[in-house]
Amino acid sequence: MTGRVEHPILYRFFQHCLGQTFSDLNLVDEPVKNYLVALLVRFIRTERLYRIRQLPLFELESVMESVLEFENSMTENENFSRKDELIIRQHIADFTLFMTGIFREFVQSRGFLKYYYLEGGRSYLRIYNYVYAEMGTDAAVFENLGRKFEVYSGSLDYLKKVYFYYPEIDDQIRSVLSRLLNW
Repeated sequence: MTGRVEHPILYRFFQHCLGQTFSDLNLVDEPVKNYLVALLVRFIRTERLYRIRQLPLFELESVMESVLEFENSMTENENFSRKDELIIRQHIADFTLFMTGIFREFVQSRGFLKYYYLEGGRSYLRIYNYVYAEMGTDAAVFENLGRKFEVYSGSLDYLKKVYFYYPEIDDQIRSVLSRLLNW
């Protein structure tokens, strides 16, 4: 990872725990693991779950409404760029992965789990199809997330259940995890 890491203590914590999780579950995809670490660090701030920094006017209320609004905007607005579509699709995919992994019980209680699996996987595969020409093999992370969405969602659920309650967690991390789990 290059450049400045936001929340380095959390980054190292998630990196360690996801490393353990991938080992426990016999998952061997370093680029996906690194992507998930960055996703967890990014969404630790709940306002980032519902807003996209690059598109401040886009607010995610519900996945279904957002997808419908977004697809209507694409057909009605000639100025809607491919870049905007990629940003929104990635946010929807990341949101559904995060929610089905970290807040699975909440998503299940609302009856959204299967829809989130479908839409999250579909969005990652669309991203892959769009960016493959530009990114080449680096785009494979999106293909893997799309094709194995439920596996990686399950790995985040496992991570939460096994490693977020670890007794020897740094107090700063414990505080953040407590707020996250009690959301």
